[in-house]
Amino acid sequence: GGGGGGRRELIPAAAALAVLFAPTVLLNAAMWGQCDSIYTSFLLATLYFLLSGRKVWAVIAFGLALSFKLQAMFLAPFLLWMVARKVIELRYLLLIPVVWFVCLIPAWIIGRPIDDLMTAYLEQSRTYDTLSANAPNMYQWIPDNLYDYYAVGIAFAAAVVLVIFWALRRSQMKISNDLVVFLGFYSVLIMPYILPKMHDRYFFSADVMSIVLAFYYPRYCAVPMVIGCISLVTYMKYLFGLQFILPLSWWAAVPLGLIAILGWKLWSIFYLPRAAGRMGAAAPDEHETLVAHSRARRRRRAMRLALACAAGLAIGLAAGAALSRYVAPTGSSPTAISGGPGGGREVPEAALREILPRRRIRHAARLSSHRPG
Repeated sequence: GGGGGGRRELIPAAAALAVLFAPTVLLNAAMWGQCDSIYTSFLLATLYFLLSGRKVWAVIAFGLALSFKLQAMFLAPFLLWMVARKVIELRYLLLIPVVWFVCLIPAWIIGRPIDDLMTAYLEQSRTYDTLSANAPNMYQWIPDNLYDYYAVGIAFAAAVVLVIFWALRRSQMKISNDLVVFLGFYSVLIMPYILPKMHDRYFFSADVMSIVLAFYYPRYCAVPMVIGCISLVTYMKYLFGLQFILPLSWWAAVPLGLIAILGWKLWSIFYLPRAAGRMGAAAPDEHETLVAHSRARRRRRAMRLALACAAGLAIGLAAGAALSRYVAPTGSSPTAISGGPGGGREVPEAALREILPRRRIRHAARLSSHRPG
């Protein structure tokens, strides 16, 4: 008893250390100097307050996260899904714009125009004219000459969120704390994958929340390793100009397979109890369901899950093989760029095309040709 209790008390400390020393966390903050850890901390606070039953504080924490970075919106579908399951009342979401506006007031007081503050995120979204700025998502397989239709990608992402909302709304499954963590992670994983105009750093909150998921679901301990490795590949490509064997359009298939696996898991959790109810049994809660299923049925589910994963990977790899020649920029002449971690290092033009907006490439090349020395 005492030893087991002592080990349980070490779990939160172990989780904190795992996050602190995760490679992408160290590279993102300590080396790259990004502030993604700030808004992600508030996203974790949103989960924490929701798990502890403090719904108002959960919504306030999300509003604070949104005040730091627009990428906090990756958790917004999760809040809508919680509304679908009546974990959060819809009226609480009205606090989000209130908190966001209150956080604008200090900058307004010291002189920045209020219209600039209100439209800052809109202007930031127009900075890069590319479907994927080195992000390992589905837009690695879509050529950038379709950039003008990126609104279709946003509509597709909204449709996916609404389909999951509808599925959760119809389910009779009871929401446990474990499922809250699961859905929170799934939200920050799937959104940067299906949204256009994403950057390599935008999977940062998924990197962190995958570690939380692994401590709630130890059988998913491989998830943070997979997500962390994919993020590390993109970080290394930007920070050091390194490419790991395969092009990024191939690596983008791995998150797709993971999304398929976890999506099937969620579907089976929420709808297998309902199937049991149709056979005359009362719909049990999650724990009783897992205990009641026979070993043979679990094996069949595992086989279907493996097939879904294999299909997702096969589709992703086939798409990467077919389309990579269209999305891979041409040209291999190096272009010098100054500043950043490498400070004036020689970067191939192909890498520069992924770092800078298309409308600035020609200007950057012209400047570099006149750079002394």
